[in-house]
Amino acid sequence: MMKKFYTIILVFSAWMVIVLAYAVGKSGLNQSSEAMAAAGLRVFHTVGCADCHGGHAQGNIGPKLAGLPLSESQFQQTIRTGKGMVSSYSPSQISDEQIAEVYAYLQSLKHPTTGVNKGNQEPVVMVSSLWKAPTDSDQSLSLILVGQPKPIVVSVNNDTTFGGTCRNNGASLRFKPAEAGKICKKCPTGYTMAASIAGAKLKNNTWQEMMDMLPPGIGFHIAYNKAGDPNSGLKSLIVDPHAAVLPIKRKSDLSRARLLQLVKPLGGTNVELGDGGRQLIITLKSDWSADKETKLAKALGDLGAQVAFETAHNPARQTK
Repeated sequence: MMKKFYTIILVFSAWMVIVLAYAVGKSGLNQSSEAMAAAGLRVFHTVGCADCHGGHAQGNIGPKLAGLPLSESQFQQTIRTGKGMVSSYSPSQISDEQIAEVYAYLQSLKHPTTGVNKGNQEPVVMVSSLWKAPTDSDQSLSLILVGQPKPIVVSVNNDTTFGGTCRNNGASLRFKPAEAGKICKKCPTGYTMAASIAGAKLKNNTWQEMMDMLPPGIGFHIAYNKAGDPNSGLKSLIVDPHAAVLPIKRKSDLSRARLLQLVKPLGGTNVELGDGGRQLIITLKSDWSADKETKLAKALGDLGAQVAFETAHNPARQTK
């Protein structure tokens, strides 16, 4: 009986993996495990998987997907051979890197200290954006989390890792707060680490300036020092230019089809409403920018909606 039960779970899991993997898109070969898991988390919420499988893949109408009882090789074999599914899926349909990315997300839902799966356990990595720009003296960040109605404040310490993609050459960067002003050795322009991710020269080259100069609403993948506990401080924040999270106020319902019409000209490939329709969660094939946020805000205004976050772009931080 139990064997049959697990077979049913694997069938549903494999079907869900294909949906997730197609939505994730092409992944980089050198992504960190956190970045891989974060990509899957974003897709899990934006494509509506949480409606059936629960907000943290703990199971609801559909079965539990968190922490699949398979090794990565077994997981990949299930996809490739089609065992338990209608048909198999070739590398041209879903790459090995995409399978690994989806697997990383589902496995990240295991409890980080005990290794025990808990149905209501918060994911290790979450998708967010900036709620309020930090001042030069701030040692914390005010963030919006996907699916959560209230912003959170989480502290930054010397061991926090910031990261993202160099806007000049596409290299993956990681650095501690004290290293924000170091010259990026991968960047031909001589930009600092912070400036390379911000995409503009900065006056003081601090992580606060970098955060302030990022386009309003740009997506972050964040992790706390202790999973599920924002009071434990920020372990890592990785900037994702292909995601945006915007809190909105609206007078009437907005259909997903109508929202897609708004974001596609901006390079958007998917959009969903989160937090009961109070958040726009956008996935893009091209980088999110301040100009795109301005255009989207205007388009939303024509529909009786408005962007409602407090952060503001501060051009005064740029050097001449």
